[in-house]
Amino acid sequence: MLQFPQAAREPALSPDDLVITAMGMVSSLGPGVVQGCAAARGGLTRWAELDVDAMDDDELRSVPLRGHAIQGLTNGFAGMARFLRLGDAALLDMLAYGASAPDFLSGAHFLLHLPDDTYDEAHFERMEQPFYSAGERDKARRLRSEERAAFRGKLARRLLPELLALHGIRTSAAAHHCSFGGPAGFATCLLEAERLLRSRATKCCVLGGIDSLVAGDTLRTLQELGLLQHGHNPDGFFPGEGAAFLCIERFETARARGARVEAWVGAAAHAREEASRFSGRPPTGAGLFQAIHAAYRRLGPPAPTVNLAIGNLNGSSHRANDFANTLVRLGQAGLPRDFRQWSTATSFGELGAATGAVATCLGVRAFVRGYANAPHVLVWLESDGGDRGAFFLGDVPSREDSSRRRGHA
Repeated sequence: MLQFPQAAREPALSPDDLVITAMGMVSSLGPGVVQGCAAARGGLTRWAELDVDAMDDDELRSVPLRGHAIQGLTNGFAGMARFLRLGDAALLDMLAYGASAPDFLSGAHFLLHLPDDTYDEAHFERMEQPFYSAGERDKARRLRSEERAAFRGKLARRLLPELLALHGIRTSAAAHHCSFGGPAGFATCLLEAERLLRSRATKCCVLGGIDSLVAGDTLRTLQELGLLQHGHNPDGFFPGEGAAFLCIERFETARARGARVEAWVGAAAHAREEASRFSGRPPTGAGLFQAIHAAYRRLGPPAPTVNLAIGNLNGSSHRANDFANTLVRLGQAGLPRDFRQWSTATSFGELGAATGAVATCLGVRAFVRGYANAPHVLVWLESDGGDRGAFFLGDVPSREDSSRRRGHA
């Protein structure tokens, strides 16, 4: 376990510890990590009417769904172009936040987490396949799978190169990695970054997450699956969109170049819950417990005191039940379970693949501004497809500019 003596003048970090030196974010609350996290801390939200209607039982008429769309930035953009707009704004903010020159990032490894096909597959199985004959069903399923694979391939080939070119960052294709999954998949990105950094394969990793659930076919799919919250359906989530990037380095590298160390990050773990959102079975909490328990084991004994966790409860009863069962299992294992709980969805809506990166930004800014009131933060993530992830963030008690810690936002 990492120790942080309160009186130390230097962060009690070993050379190989992974630290965050820059962050960038864009969300419905603003075009920046500082503004967005401060607004979330203040309890602000920014709602928008979306392009899909739902029935209002009280008014007996259709009304637009509500969500956390980013006004202005993404209007009129769809598909890869929308993702590029979101990623461009978040990466620009990270460059400004960390005062990082494109030349430094030219040697970085970029890991970008993007949404998978969980909702599309569920929509086909539940809403579309009954209309096909037995002979046509397999063909239709294959064609849909090929279409989705083609879009993922386009994103994997083009999104990162075009995004980096906008900022003059030159890297080889070998330094680009796109993963596809739900919120919990961000933990696997952290594990890969750890492998690359500890093996000295790269001097820094830039981890990012981008997603948008507020427009187009994605929004209609979510509505038809009954996943969105509105007057007729209180058991669901409000969709959001956003992007965030993090620059992660070994402490030794960050210290050598004089970078500002914002927090440490590590002990990531990933697991699976067999009862997914669409399996028809009640969740057991086993997968999320396994991920959290593994993160504790990786951090090492004794278990740290954790009185703050950032997760992604979003209004879905399935996710709430899974988390409640996880808390029972944590108590039985003698691990903390009475921590304060923050949720990314409270301020930003459901962010899908961008959730993990945004949750990290919330935790780190809470350390920087001094309102975390905890030396460690547990981040836990659930995906509707069954993936579960967890990792720890840690404060750096000795900061060059201690005046930053006296603020509250």
